[in-house]
Amino acid sequence: MRRIVRPWAVCLAAAAGLLVGAAQVRGQSNPAGGAAAPGRAVTQGTQAPASVTYVGNSGFLIRAGGKTILIDALFDGFPGGYLVPAAVREPLLAGQSPFDGIDLILATHDHADHFSAAAVRQALASNPRAAFVGPAATVAALTELGDRARALEVAEDRRVSVEVGGIRVEGMRLSHGTPPPGQSDIVNLGYLVTVGGLKFFHTGDIDYQIVTPALLESLGIPGEHVDVAFVPHFYLSGPGPIPFVTEGIRPRYVVPSHLQYTDTPVNEAQIRRNFPNAVLLRTEGESWAVPSLSGP
Repeated sequence: MRRIVRPWAVCLAAAAGLLVGAAQVRGQSNPAGGAAAPGRAVTQGTQAPASVTYVGNSGFLIRAGGKTILIDALFDGFPGGYLVPAAVREPLLAGQSPFDGIDLILATHDHADHFSAAAVRQALASNPRAAFVGPAATVAALTELGDRARALEVAEDRRVSVEVGGIRVEGMRLSHGTPPPGQSDIVNLGYLVTVGGLKFFHTGDIDYQIVTPALLESLGIPGEHVDVAFVPHFYLSGPGPIPFVTEGIRPRYVVPSHLQYTDTPVNEAQIRRNFPNAVLLRTEGESWAVPSLSGP
């Protein structure tokens, strides 16, 4: 059984601390849609349970091991399109609960539905200990921040690691798709984040025909025993489980992302058929407590 905390009752729950009441999940221990992964004994101590909160589109807040991370959560979107509701966006930018104490901000690429330089600047100002990590195109817009904004330069078929305040981040180039003739390639970084004994994998925007199970195997992702993978929802609702998730990532749980800026409606029923252990966070502010690990 899975319970998900609904968003701020407009703002009141935020003031009370949404994450304190994060959802409790009684989940399966097998990878979503795949075979069982080897167990990893982890002790989370007396810290609060790890949690994931949906911010908007592909943006999420992760709390684990006493650390707080934002991925693709600071964006302005496209003119006339979707915007994160003010009840979420305002505390997000102001560093107010539940978005206080941010340690790390990540962006997968520089598209407007994933990254806004102005929003990142504001969030960093509100969270003095936070750092930003992203591809060079994002950091180029934040040069005045000095070493608080770090660019990851990643060669094809390689992983590059950086540690920020006890959070291990490994970036890898995952193709956004072949660009039209005359246009430059879009550098999209997938991130493997290790924190609090858990592993989170965010694909960013990818072309599944290029980001194949074989590519992810070459990057060593299946052997990482990923706990939570954030994957665009439209790749999860096909006629069957998609191999780049079941074979290439093999997560314990999969969280659908890119819920906005897409022509494909979210097909919750089909996602659940394909991935029984999927966790769907549909409304901005929904939060889910990640089950702790146990095993030999």
